[in-house]
Amino acid sequence: MISAQTIEAFWTAVKHVKPLAVGLNCSLGPDLMRPFLAELADKSETFISCYPNAGLPNPLSPTGLI
Repeated sequence: MISAQTIEAFWTAVKHVKPLAVGLNCSLGPDLMRPFLAELADKSETFISCYPNAGLPNPLSPTGLI
């Protein structure tokens, strides 16, 4: 997710490119991501997206990875 960075700092870092959407992904899962997404929605001027559990190993894949 956001390594050593606040949501406000993240938005400040990317807003100059006027993105169509910004998003978060992490291994926290949707319940724990909700406050971060709510803050991003409040601060950003664009659509937001969420990919909970992105990057976690996939035990169903042949390698156990994504």
